[in-house]
Amino acid sequence: MGSRSVYLVTSNPYDDEGQFPLIDSVILDSGATVHVFNDRSRFEDNFRKADPLDVCVPGSHVVPIKGWGSVMIRITRTTFDRVIQVEQDEEKLVRLDNVAFIPNFHFSVMSLRMFMKKHVH
Repeated sequence: MGSRSVYLVTSNPYDDEGQFPLIDSVILDSGATVHVFNDRSRFEDNFRKADPLDVCVPGSHVVPIKGWGSVMIRITRTTFDRVIQVEQDEEKLVRLDNVAFIPNFHFSVMSLRMFMKKHVH
């Protein structure tokens, strides 16, 4: 029997009224300890089934994690060049590893803590 893994998400991915306007959105959560995506098609081929004891705790809910894998995301950073007085966009592909798959989350969550560990900020 495996040991229980519990991950924290401070955003509430549930809408009590049954409406999910952010279903395709990704929320940056400063309190989350794990990245969570709700769309299986976003995961790369290294997807693996989660241990039955892996859970995520968003607010007061305990939600089972269905799987783990990697997700590629595109980050756009806008900077302002003071010399030529123009905004410049810089795009970068970032691979998120050890992303939890929870299909019943009503939006996806990226952990600011994990980004800072990878020096993506």
